[in-house]
Amino acid sequence: MKKYLIVLMLMVIPVYLMAADTIKQMDEYYLTLKVGMYTVTQTKMNQANMDMTSTTRTEIIEANATGVTTKMSTKAKTIMKMKGMSIPPQETTTVMETTYLIGKGILKTKGYTVVNGKKIPVPEQTINISENGAYATVPAKHDTKSYDQKISTMAGDFKCTLYEKSGSKTWIAKDVPLGGLIKLETPQMTMELIEYGTSGSKPAPVPAEKSGGHCGGCEHGH
Repeated sequence: MKKYLIVLMLMVIPVYLMAADTIKQMDEYYLTLKVGMYTVTQTKMNQANMDMTSTTRTEIIEANATGVTTKMSTKAKTIMKMKGMSIPPQETTTVMETTYLIGKGILKTKGYTVVNGKKIPVPEQTINISENGAYATVPAKHDTKSYDQKISTMAGDFKCTLYEKSGSKTWIAKDVPLGGLIKLETPQMTMELIEYGTSGSKPAPVPAEKSGGHCGGCEHGH
């Protein structure tokens, strides 16, 4: 669970910046973010004894020259598969606020998790990005193949750059807020954008069972 929460926190960073060589690159990205920018993604994880489907809404709730605060709200449903056993699905809601400190490369986090109706506080953490490179999902550019590709998702059609390495694929579109992540595929997981915009007007998160539809009322006309 701890590693999952750290990965959840680091999802606020665009995958193509996870291998950034300098804090300056991180700062340049965060300084482009504005209050109200948001994305909604759906993630499916399949492992030998577990299936999980989750929906995450990520929104910028504060931004200035010293730091940027992101709120992530995730609803997840996990089904455990044990031979000869019937295990009820586990429903989890996780709400995390992550503040990136401009010029320092530091993330400060706080939040809570609700597991089957029971609220559990998540201990506050301070993460130094330069010391946690092991959590990066995309390697440095010289180790990655990239292509231009058009793809269709639940959020619409996009012209993307596809980054590919060792069985993992990441599709990025520069005109989408919060790093432009459109789709991510690994052997165990798929993540896909289902909604995005800049107004931040909708509640978080949307139901995890949502199966389709484009973003409502955003300026992109989906």
